[in-house]
Amino acid sequence: MARRIYDNWQRLVEAVLRREQMLEIFHAQSRTPSISSIASDTSSSSSFDLSFNDAFSRTVKSNEKLESRKNVEEEILAALLHGDVDTIGIFGVGGIGKTRMAKRIGEIFKKEQIFDEIIVTVVGQQSDIEKIQSDIAEVLGLKFEEKNLQVRASQLHSLMKDLSNILIILDDVWTSLTLGDIGIPSCSSDKMCKIMLTSQNKDVLEEMRVEKVFQVQVLCEDEAWILFKERVGKKAEDLDFQPLAKLFAKECKVPLALEILGSVLKEKEKPFWDDALVELRNCAPNYVYQPLKLSYTWLSDETKSLLLLCSLFKENSDIFLEDLVRFGMGLDMFDSIASLEAARSRVCNLTKILKDRFLLQEGCDQVTVKMHHVVRSVVISIASEANHDAKLISWAEKISYTHISLTSTELVEFPEGLVCPNRHFLMLQCNLNVNLVPDNLFDGMRELNVLVLSDINIKSVSSSFHLLIKLQTLHLHSCSVKRISMVGQLVNLEILSFYDCHGIEVLPAEIGLLSRLRLLELYQCKNLKKIAPGVISSLFLLEELKMRGSFAQWQASEKGQEKTNAALSELQFLSRLSLDLQDVTNLQELCHGPLPVGSFSNLRDVKLYEMPTLLHLWKNPEQTSPLINLKSIDIRNCKILCYLFTLSVARSLVHLEELRILFCGMMKEVLFNDLNSEVTGSIAFPRLKKLILNSLSSLMFFCRGIESMQFPQLEFFSIRNLPNLQGLLPGDGSFPGFFNPTVGFDSLKEVCLHGLDDTISQIWSLKIPTSHFSQLQKLQICACNKLKNLFSPSTARALVNLKELDIKDSLMMMQVTMNVSKETEKTLFPSLERIVLWRLRSLRSFCQWKQDLELPSLRHVNICMCPEMQIFSLGFMSTPKLQHLEVDNELVEIKDINGAIGRNFRANLNMGRRHHLLQAKEQERRKLEDELRMMF
Repeated sequence: MARRIYDNWQRLVEAVLRREQMLEIFHAQSRTPSISSIASDTSSSSSFDLSFNDAFSRTVKSNEKLESRKNVEEEILAALLHGDVDTIGIFGVGGIGKTRMAKRIGEIFKKEQIFDEIIVTVVGQQSDIEKIQSDIAEVLGLKFEEKNLQVRASQLHSLMKDLSNILIILDDVWTSLTLGDIGIPSCSSDKMCKIMLTSQNKDVLEEMRVEKVFQVQVLCEDEAWILFKERVGKKAEDLDFQPLAKLFAKECKVPLALEILGSVLKEKEKPFWDDALVELRNCAPNYVYQPLKLSYTWLSDETKSLLLLCSLFKENSDIFLEDLVRFGMGLDMFDSIASLEAARSRVCNLTKILKDRFLLQEGCDQVTVKMHHVVRSVVISIASEANHDAKLISWAEKISYTHISLTSTELVEFPEGLVCPNRHFLMLQCNLNVNLVPDNLFDGMRELNVLVLSDINIKSVSSSFHLLIKLQTLHLHSCSVKRISMVGQLVNLEILSFYDCHGIEVLPAEIGLLSRLRLLELYQCKNLKKIAPGVISSLFLLEELKMRGSFAQWQASEKGQEKTNAALSELQFLSRLSLDLQDVTNLQELCHGPLPVGSFSNLRDVKLYEMPTLLHLWKNPEQTSPLINLKSIDIRNCKILCYLFTLSVARSLVHLEELRILFCGMMKEVLFNDLNSEVTGSIAFPRLKKLILNSLSSLMFFCRGIESMQFPQLEFFSIRNLPNLQGLLPGDGSFPGFFNPTVGFDSLKEVCLHGLDDTISQIWSLKIPTSHFSQLQKLQICACNKLKNLFSPSTARALVNLKELDIKDSLMMMQVTMNVSKETEKTLFPSLERIVLWRLRSLRSFCQWKQDLELPSLRHVNICMCPEMQIFSLGFMSTPKLQHLEVDNELVEIKDINGAIGRNFRANLNMGRRHHLLQAKEQERRKLEDELRMMF
């Protein structure tokens, strides 16, 4: 016990010293020299650590023109660093920027390691204690096995009381919380545990006895004008629009409203602006509601419908685009859509429109979006006025609504005989535990199109299920249902998903009656052991079969053998199919031996994950490949897969658009030359657009023994962690190339090379044809530690369309463009707009030419942690369009790249006083540590 206390004290000492250092830095902000001032007087360098100074500057930089925001952020930073303040609150109207401010402050403390842990959790209107506990526990590495909130709180409290130096951000608090109910122990300045809360209501913060409270005010007219001007762009300076623009800024003083209105108005002409201003002024004053409502009314009907659908998801949740596709299809939301693939494209387009207008936000990854809680509230309010949807409070109160979502624990039982004749959408996410589902539950919902049941403990569906004859989408997620034969009566069903339903052991023959089914998903249904023979082959219109983590007992198709389970051969004549399988233990190849004509000819997409016995997809040189319509292949974690296809099979893949291969440790080449000759002909992938190869420890070649490879439509190429790769393109025989020397990339736009740590010393030979990469627009290099340079001057000039160059963490890189004598032309990279050079510890220059250098299109340069870099180029530089120059996180006003790099290099050399201070702090830490050791 004493040892544990001592260890915590050690960590506390370090934290206290860091905090004191930050306070010193913070209070010295006004006298801290910039890079330019350091350069002008190198004898007066800073006497303290500049790292936090730089980080602090970046924190407030985004609001440097908004003085009110900058001042509040400075005060909050100071309060968090103060030892006597443990709880801090930020309040202001919805959409004012509280969440953005809190997260930004958390990020700066995380970067500077002032707190050991920074935990952010969104509370929201429902104040879901279980979710808050889970968010905190996940960061701290605690896994709950209990559902009881009091037990969970006790476990969390026991863990946290022995920890120190934690910042917890409770965002969007609507009602008073008792921190002890969550499991957060009372704060103690000795342990440096801080809590920051955001709320729209100051009374909530005062009721929770928050020690220091800060208000984020609405923007003044000048600040609103600055923000609105940025959103509407050039029209703000147009004499015809500027007076109107200033009036809009005067009416809307909340950042969210300004962003939403500005994003729409920048695309509109003056009559639209005039009318919008009239509408805005004719309504009761409201900084947020009316601007958002106006933006909503300007959307197309299809885009409105998608936004309404997003509002039905749980507050502050990540919304999966795939859910929007499936629910939208069930509601017949999309015009002129004939397939799931087309619906996905439509959803991507519509969500982009909504994100561009700030009505949706980026989610946690590329497959999700989020909705700001203020936007969600406004959309629900608008929809409720039209009886489209509502937050479900009481079943009886909401029978007239057509779209209902309940995402809380308010429901304790299902009602009986509910009559909702106009309801089309019902989503219940309730953690509901009921033994009996009323037989007449769905009697009055015969118009229902989409039904989503999540986290509901039911053994079987209601006997009134068969009445849902118009149901098109059914999702059962994390439900304990076992008997699902009644689902076979839903003859109009098009999308059926069982997700994490462990009670399902058999997929019954009745499912084969769903003749209109497009998508069947059985995801993580771990106890599914049997699929009735013939079920899958009966689903004639099936487009997608997703069975990851569920069924592995596929029966081999042997003549004369009685069928007791489903076989992959049932898939071969389905109309158009995407296949997603995982962990099929006995699968050696997807297609085996001679097949009937037309077999698998409609297979469009294949995903095979964790197939321990898979050797290849198909191998039969005597028969034309059945996979001629494949558009996408995604192979992962197939440990003994040596190659994907034979060369003869690959030549038939004329429709292939995307190829991904990840974590297949035995793969030596993607294609195997099975034509019994050393060099044979050529191969082309006429439609391949994306090629991704990741963590293939044995891979050296794409295909050996062919004269030519052609990728005429390839746009994106990424390789990551290929330890045996020595280079992409040979040319002079100095190293074996991954591709054939005569490979063609007529359309390649983006290349990403990552994690080729100690293998690749040259990406391409100096003698490669410069036309190979003439369309390249973006090149990313990361963690390629043997690369000393990247381009020859001739290659650099040949990259006429290159716009972005990003090089990071390549330890031996000394110069980007090598020095070659007898160079007379000045211009390199004629289209290059952006250069990023990060953490290149050996880099001395971009190029070491003595002659003049022209980069005519360069706009953005970011150089960070390149300690040996003294100059960009030896000669005079011409960068007429340069707008942004950043060196070691410091914006440089004078756009002189050579000068800025030189000043930064000299400033870094003159940091002796800084190191002296750090040594003194270290001696202080050791002294205090010795005193503590004596105590324990």
